[in-house]
Amino acid sequence: MIAAIPSASADALKWGLLLFVAIAVLSAAVFALRRWLFSNKESKTEPLWSLQHLRDMHARGQITDAEFQQLRDQMLGVEKSRKDGPASRAPGENAH
Repeated sequence: MIAAIPSASADALKWGLLLFVAIAVLSAAVFALRRWLFSNKESKTEPLWSLQHLRDMHARGQITDAEFQQLRDQMLGVEKSRKDGPASRAPGENAH
């Protein structure tokens, strides 16, 4: 009977340690999952183009002045008035 007491203490210590490790691993997994889920949502809300990106493309000559103005106005939500005439049409639009 005396030999069974240290064995019970060792078993309790072993199971307690195992429980502690399991809780730590599960907590780390939940933390990592939440971080991954919330970081994906933040990256989805970012715009595909920035105004600086448009400026860089314009400076490198990848887009024309008219394209830059049109894309910038679209990004900023600026509406051109009808009195601007043909210059306000998008490329490829016909004046019917």
